[in-house]
Amino acid sequence: MKIKDVEGDAHEIANFFQQHNFNLNEYLNIKKEKKPVPTYVLIIILLAFFANACFVFIHTFTPPIHDILVLLLFLISGGCVVIIHYNLENKIVTFLTSCVFITIVSVCLGVKSPSQAVKDAAKATKGVSDKVLE
Repeated sequence: MKIKDVEGDAHEIANFFQQHNFNLNEYLNIKKEKKPVPTYVLIIILLAFFANACFVFIHTFTPPIHDILVLLLFLISGGCVVIIHYNLENKIVTFLTSCVFITIVSVCLGVKSPSQAVKDAAKATKGVSDKVLE
């Protein structure tokens, strides 16, 4: 039996890889399949983010609890971005998701008004849609 440059019977090849601390899967460039995070988990986390964003936006709780909710808002948004990147492995989608979460958090914290956030998004995407449609 021959595997790339290694020749011998199955037992000899297995012993060779064990004795020299080689990993046969790495040698053959075999990647392990990773299990993506289920979609329903992401939906539940996004619903928690939305509820938390609403609570932060309308200031329904006392200042100490509000501060905890703000920290939780950042934690949930970061977790969502990580999960989306893990599932899709697409840098562009990760970047756009990050921008959306940053915009939502900035509106919730009063850094930007909702109308200003929409204007900024329109300015940022001006010309991009024309390039996509070409």
